[in-house]
Amino acid sequence: MVRALAFRSYNCVDMNRMLRVLCSIVVAAPLLFRAQAPAPNEKVPIIDGGVGRCSLELTVLGVDRKPVYAATVTVHVKYGFGGMRRLDLEAGTNSDGKVKFAGLPARVQ
Repeated sequence: MVRALAFRSYNCVDMNRMLRVLCSIVVAAPLLFRAQAPAPNEKVPIIDGGVGRCSLELTVLGVDRKPVYAATVTVHVKYGFGGMRRLDLEAGTNSDGKVKFAGLPARVQ
């Protein structure tokens, strides 16, 4: 009499669990490895001169036309009668290459 062997060479429960894990990895992989969205723009550093209502906003670009981070921008303003008054301001750019100078006089020399 030939006995029919009714066994499996693998465990169905373990195989189903493994299949679920692999499927979840395949589904989650594109979500995990996609390109990161750029961070929201940083605030533009504002330096206030306190002598007027005008302002100046600059964007510093490199040779490759990309914004320059932490570039030092210096502003020297002569104003008043005969340019006797002077205003020196200095600031660094943010990651977008931007900086803003506020409170500048309307009339300069």
